[in-house]
Amino acid sequence: MLFAEEGANVALNDVRSLSAYEGQLDRAVYSEHIADVSVPDAVERMVEEVLERWGQLDIVLANAGINRDGFLAKLSDENWDEVLRVILAGPYCFAGLLFHGSKTVARSSSRLPSRRSAILAK
Repeated sequence: MLFAEEGANVALNDVRSLSAYEGQLDRAVYSEHIADVSVPDAVERMVEEVLERWGQLDIVLANAGINRDGFLAKLSDENWDEVLRVILAGPYCFAGLLFHGSKTVARSSSRLPSRRSAILAK
């Protein structure tokens, strides 16, 4: 919320639903994107949607994380893999896209900002 208060357009992301924010967000400043940040194609689609709406992407805060059980010793192999996939692959997908590029991201980097934009991956 602080990014928006400072003048940024903010794209929010979650893997399922952003209904927890219903009624709290000004649609002129926020956009919602449902995507699994550990899937490169999903991240690319989300970035393309953000660029289509806001025209640029200045900040990515890739802080997605999950916890399947409070104790490491109790985690199944499947849950451990899911935790690692979200926590590690999510930022990796954003970094790979933004640093190694796509045609969409490369085009957007030449635009001068009129307002800052950010993706917050939850």
